[in-house]
Amino acid sequence: MANNKLSQLEQAVGADPHNAALRHLLAAEYAEAGRYDSAKAEFLHAIALDPGAHVARFQLGLLLLTLGDPAGASRIWQPLEALGEEAPLWHFKHGLEALIRGELPACRRDLGEGIARNAANSPLNNDMRLILTRIASETASVRTDFSLYGGG
Repeated sequence: MANNKLSQLEQAVGADPHNAALRHLLAAEYAEAGRYDSAKAEFLHAIALDPGAHVARFQLGLLLLTLGDPAGASRIWQPLEALGEEAPLWHFKHGLEALIRGELPACRRDLGEGIARNAANSPLNNDMRLILTRIASETASVRTDFSLYGGG
């Protein structure tokens, strides 16, 4: 079924290559299928076509983080700073950057605040809750292999 959905999205993007929303969906499907290089490329296409595709930008950063590139994630997330404190993605960005620095209380605070403010994207809230659950179960310091935290 997932392969069929992926094929349909590839065809749709082929028919409408300048559609940022389709590229975002294709990127998410590639990530789900473990095709990370393709996912990164499609997220980048989506962002290039629509610089206001903030969720695509955030998800690309999350993918980079889970692939062990926290510096790349922070670079990709930088434009989300302009969204301001009212935006859930601003809090998610800050929470994950706190996680990168090993500042777990700040991570928990910001991810929790982002979840509280995010009524529009429940799957993203679920990803953030998963990260919160995993860091709550850590007995030592934050792991440097961010792929263990999941997401995406």
